[in-house]
Amino acid sequence: MLQILEQTQDLEMQEYWTTAQAANILGKSERTIRRLLQTGVLEGRKYAGPNGMIWRVKPSQNITCCVSQDLISNLSAENQAKEEQIEVLNQKIETLDDRLSKLSAQYEKALQELGEAEKRTAKITESIKQPQNQASWWNVFKLSGVLKPVNASELV
Repeated sequence: MLQILEQTQDLEMQEYWTTAQAANILGKSERTIRRLLQTGVLEGRKYAGPNGMIWRVKPSQNITCCVSQDLISNLSAENQAKEEQIEVLNQKIETLDDRLSKLSAQYEKALQELGEAEKRTAKITESIKQPQNQASWWNVFKLSGVLKPVNASELV
């Protein structure tokens, strides 16, 4: 219907429409348009053309009364289908918004865990870089005198 109204507004700039233009807008044949002009349902004039008299249709506000019922129902069906598509798209948008919220929360948690891991890594790196002043436990044990060298002859 919107397309018809846009066409109507464009064509209203002209003084009169051709029967072909009116037929296209109203969704009828040119013959039906000529019949509607002859019966007075549509307003129009006859002009001298190259092959005789031709009809021109006067654009008017009530011209949509002649729009075929099929055209109106087709436009209504198209409109309803588009509204259903909009509803489906709105549902998809809601689903994606929910998913985005969950992913944002996961991202924030991962960033926090990464920060904690970086702190632990820094502590480990710091402890590795510090010089080891202590002897290993084995050396401490050996130097304490607890272990004494044993001769193999003493063991037999």
